[in-house]
Amino acid sequence: MRGTIGGFTSLGLGMVALGGIIMLEPAQAEPNGRPPPIKLGTPSPSPTPAPAPIKIGKPSPKPASGPLSGVDFDKMIDAALKLPLDPVDFTWTSGDKPIYMGSADSMICVLTRVSGNFAGGAEHVLIDLKKLPNGQVMWRLSGTSAAGHIQAGATCVKKDRFTTAMVGNEKIFPAPLPTKSYGGCDEHRFKSELDGPNVAHFLAEVAGKFRGGGDSVKVGGSSVYVYGCSGYAAGSAIAVQMNGSGPVKYIGPKGKTTSFAAATFEGWSNKYENWEKVQPAETWVEGARWLSAVDGSLCGLTAIAGNLGDHNHHVAIVREKHPDGHTYWKLNVANSTVGIVRARVRCLARDQR
Repeated sequence: MRGTIGGFTSLGLGMVALGGIIMLEPAQAEPNGRPPPIKLGTPSPSPTPAPAPIKIGKPSPKPASGPLSGVDFDKMIDAALKLPLDPVDFTWTSGDKPIYMGSADSMICVLTRVSGNFAGGAEHVLIDLKKLPNGQVMWRLSGTSAAGHIQAGATCVKKDRFTTAMVGNEKIFPAPLPTKSYGGCDEHRFKSELDGPNVAHFLAEVAGKFRGGGDSVKVGGSSVYVYGCSGYAAGSAIAVQMNGSGPVKYIGPKGKTTSFAAATFEGWSNKYENWEKVQPAETWVEGARWLSAVDGSLCGLTAIAGNLGDHNHHVAIVREKHPDGHTYWKLNVANSTVGIVRARVRCLARDQR
């Protein structure tokens, strides 16, 4: 409707014309007091949807775009695995103070040597984790002795030498030590608090009187077994967990395997006796045994048994040049007197794919 209001020309829709300029009039209120909706022609288009939130997490193995697009992670890992393992050895001898070997955040350590006169409860060697006053958790090698010379050795490597620490968010970390299992001629067993296919257990402690085949400390699966027919014996284990990588991969006598039993190397001194028929007799090697290539694995002790009567009695994992030209881990077992010493070893593969 068109009309004149005090010299102004009304154009309807609440608008007034003044000298060619269109101005808005105040809108008439609705009965409920709210202003009526303003309709100015065709409705505006729907608002543009907000972008989806960015999710931050584990990167995909092969990004389709971005700076890592086209990266072949398998080739990258293969190149990283050609880096040297760079293991570091530590030796504790009776009378020494505890040896701090490195941070648990960055290192993995395994027991690699036990030797000397284990005559009773006062003799023991151990690798464990010690929390310092500053809060840092350190690997520690220590022991005690009342009967004379004993010795222990450990080997440590950086966690980033394993593929689980090279790619993605997986971590390798040690578990707390389980409670000790104490000897007696019957089997004494303690099951670790960590279990499952992604956990590898190694021997952490040997203690007591070792004078024959009935005296032993061993790790089987996720359990510690102790026999002490000559008197007191005790032992414990350390666990290394491959978080998120699936079953742990070992390098056994026949190559890479996820089978705990098939990954076992065994050796003994002097002669073969029936200690336990866990493996066929042909897998036992007298005196020394080649294990696996150093740059492909880390080897640690999983069992010790027999007569540890003086400093010439020992089990030790060492590094030697193999006839094929590469450096290998090697198990040496020695006993210069009456009796026999036996040992088992398990080698953790660097490549956990």
